[in-house]
Formats: sequence, structure tokens, C-alpha cells
Amino acid sequence: MKKKVIIIGAGIAGIASAIELAQKGVEVTVIERRAFPGGRMYSFMDNDTDELIDNGQHLMAGAYIHFFNILKNLNTFHLLEFQKSLKVPFIDKDCNKSLLDSSAFPGKAGFLYGLLRFSGISFNSKISTIKLIRNLLNDNVECEGLTVAQLLVVNHIPKDITERFWEPLCLAAMNLNIKDAAAQLLANVLKRLFQKGRTSALAFSKAPLSNLIEPFNKWFLNIGGKVIYKTNVKELQIEENRISVILDNNDILTADAVISAIPYHAFMKILPEKYHDYLFFKTLKDYKSSSIISMYLWLDKNISENNFTGMIGTKTQWVFNRRNICEADKSIIEKYPGHLTLTISGANDIIDSEQETLVMECFKEVKTAFKSDANLLAWKVIKEKRATFIASPGMEETRLSQQTPIDKLFLAGDWTATGLPATLEGAAFSGVLAAESVINYFEENKNNNMTTKY
Repeated sequence: MKKKVIIIGAGIAGIASAIELAQKGVEVTVIERRAFPGGRMYSFMDNDTDELIDNGQHLMAGAYIHFFNILKNLNTFHLLEFQKSLKVPFIDKDCNKSLLDSSAFPGKAGFLYGLLRFSGISFNSKISTIKLIRNLLNDNVECEGLTVAQLLVVNHIPKDITERFWEPLCLAAMNLNIKDAAAQLLANVLKRLFQKGRTSALAFSKAPLSNLIEPFNKWFLNIGGKVIYKTNVKELQIEENRISVILDNNDILTADAVISAIPYHAFMKILPEKYHDYLFFKTLKDYKSSSIISMYLWLDKNISENNFTGMIGTKTQWVFNRRNICEADKSIIEKYPGHLTLTISGANDIIDSEQETLVMECFKEVKTAFKSDANLLAWKVIKEKRATFIASPGMEETRLSQQTPIDKLFLAGDWTATGLPATLEGAAFSGVLAAESVINYFEENKNNNMTTKY
């Protein structure tokens, strides 16, 4: 008889688990509170401009192997456009431009040579950073318990390259400033970026993000899976040798295992209260969130040839040119020739700022940096207050594993113990790890009586 697994949540983590288990012959039911899959990666129509936009701009790295496996299964991988090699243009508030270009040589050599040619930074700063990166890649630097800022101080990294390289890298990779981010996690990111192949090259979606995941429904049904949309899980019911989910209509579903693939704060709501003080789950009370602000701006002209640009010394951190990146209807392009997304990561300090004031301040920064006289025709602000968890050194050491002490209950989500930041890849990897834990659990208990353990 087939084993049955219930997955709570059809975000990237839940989808990754569902694909992994279904391909191994497990009978999987996914429960999702929304009417569509994808979790926090979705698109919607902006009513003012009639243009489809994403809930936030995603820039992906070639090292996103588990996330890309999802897209390959769903036959949407072709909707991504990859750089041939890592190229990141920057511009500062004084209009000085620089380019981090790794195209001269393959792999690490190209990146390190590109760093040597990176303008606006002293030679000694570049050498000190190259030494630190080399040591991080070879595990020759002690990172445990340190923030990125502390790591840089200990290794005598100067201010100029901290501002122009380390801070943008940390914000982009971890949605955290260097004072909060765990150094070990950033080291793990660098190791992944410099694996064989084009793992450091960046990629972005040419289509709205929802298009990447939309085929999941049909694909999953064809492989024998089931998805229940527009349904909330009210509570987990945990009994000896039995785990069930209680739906918002009070229906009860039982399976051989349950994977919760929802955010940590949502999981706390469905976990019976008596387990909240158990040692394993106590960490959940310490999780905190880091926010992201995305601003969509529609302009009367296109202001840059670059697909994206990092900004230095400004409130705006990244500028994405959606007219260059994404396909759009000709009528929309004629009406709004320019379309930018501005992003601010690690935005907890300004998340409650008045939207129009924030837009005008950031648009002024962009106009000044790009020396543009473009006019703003329309705008939209998206604030994700709980975009990612804060992966500080203390939290990184206590992230929850995919297998819990409760029999038959497993966890997935970018906040679980993956060794990666809270990214699309982190979410997908967590889903794969959770699925593998379930399969291993079934194998171990094939001939044993299953007992609940706490």
C-alpha cells in the first residue's frame, strides 16, 4: 500500500517536497490557503497601469540547483535568462559607475580578477578581500558566532570595500545588514557560488513569477497528487501513533506523515499549545523577521540600458529595469516606456515610512545617479514585513531541523536548518530535505511499530 503524506502549504518549500515525494511513489495531498501555488512568489495585476507585476523582484544565482529542478520538472526553466558570467554594475550617489565583471576567466579566477579591476576601491582593500574570500572558501577562517561585520573587522577589511562590496552582497544574499547577518551563512553562500559551472552568474525571470509555477497544478495531478486550495489548516491533531490535520471546515485528514511547509509564525498557530514549551520548539519564539520594500515605478522614458544596477550610499539598494528584463504588451510599453523596481532589503527601520514620501526620496536618488530627467507617471509600493527570518549567528545555530521530535511531523521552509539564507533556493532545498527525511523515516519504520516520541 502507498504511503500517504499531507503537505501544508504550496509555497516553494511545499512544492519541492511534493515533487520529490510524488516522484518516489508517495501519495501526496497538498493543502494551500490561497487559490494558487507559489507562496510568497506570485504575480498580480496592478489596477492603475493594467500591468502584471510580481510581489517582489527576485534575482537568482546559477547555484539555485534545487529551485531550478522545480522549474525543469514544470517545463518553465526556459523562462529564465542567465548571464554568461557574473556581471554586476554599480553606481553611487555621486554618479560614479563601477562594474564587477568576472568574464575574463572561468570560475573563481574570473571573479577574483574582476574584483581586482573593480573601480572606486583601493588596491590594498581588494587584496584583503581576495584573501578573506579564498580563506572562506577553504574553511581557513573562523566564522562561528560572528556577524559579517565582526568577521570583516577581525580580518582587517577596510571601509571602502565594505561599503561597495560586502554590504551589497550581504543585503542581496541574506536580506540583512552586515551587523545582523551570520558570517557562516555568508561563507556558505560564497562556497555555493563558486562551485563548478556558471553557479555565480545571475538569472532573472523574463515572465511574471507566477508563470514559473503555474503548471504545478496540472503536473502534480498527472503524477497522482492532489491539491486542496482555498483551505486553511486550523490545527494539527497529535495522538499516539497518529497525526492528523484539522481543516477550517472541521474536516480531519490523516496520513502516514505530515510536512508543515508554512512560515514559522504560521506553524506556531497550528501547533497545539502544549508543545510550544518543548525544548525543540522553544526556538520558534526567538525567530524574528527582516522586511523588504519593493517600489514599482512607471516612467515616461527608459533611463538605463542595464538590466539591474546596485546603488551605493543611498537608501535605494538595487534598481531593476523591468522593460529590459520582462516582456510586456506593446500598448503598455507605449503608455509607460520606463518601468523600474527599486528594492530595499533589511528594511525594518523604515518599513512603516509613508509610502509616497519613500517613493519620492528614492526616485530622486535614482534620477540623480542616472542623470535622468524622467517623469514619474505611476507607482506601487509592496512592503513584506515578514519577508525572511533574521539569520543572526545565534539563530543560525538553533534553526529547527526538518525532522521534529513529534512522530510523523516534519518541517520545510527557508527558515529551517538548511545552511542557506532565506531565498528561493533555501526554500526549495528545505523541501527536498524534508521529503528525504520522510522517505528515510518510512524506511526505518518499515518493520517497526511506530511510537510517538517527545
